[in-house]
Amino acid sequence: KSPKTKIQITILESSSIGTTGASGLSKGLVVSGIQVPQEDLAFRYGETIASEIYNLTYQAQECLLRRIELYGIQCRLEGGGLVEASIHAPFLSEEQPDDAADCTTIEEDEEEECEELNATQVQNLLGTNPTLYKCGEYDDSCIGCDPLGLTRGLARACESCGVKIYEDTEAIEIERIGE
Repeated sequence: KSPKTKIQITILESSSIGTTGASGLSKGLVVSGIQVPQEDLAFRYGETIASEIYNLTYQAQECLLRRIELYGIQCRLEGGGLVEASIHAPFLSEEQPDDAADCTTIEEDEEEECEELNATQVQNLLGTNPTLYKCGEYDDSCIGCDPLGLTRGLARACESCGVKIYEDTEAIEIERIGE
């Protein structure tokens, strides 16, 4: 768009910002990546698109962190990563039951690797009994935050840029006008 083009943005929220739904009540992690393994995406869409999707998630995380800083959003960001622990023993073969934990060897070609943890390492990080968890993974790219503070802060940042937010307003129909 040319610099003279004005874009008007409106957000409709069926209740109040951050009081219901996943945006305000999530577990409070700013993470990159998606829930679908990259090899599954590659099988379905091809390696190039799968790689682009994963790269976009890392760019999105960086973009969010820049906006949090730019707009002074108070959401108690805390680095330190994420530990996922499993009560199942790690599998050493490629054949893994569907209900097993993801404690297998991570592919060499993945751009961001999680660190594999044994039972003692999980205990040291979480302060748990070493017989409870058999293995785990540590992802240092995960960042904790206050999800309600983040949601409300993003809403204030939008409003400061001229975005109109209408709470307690449900969208009944969506019609595309123009390009």
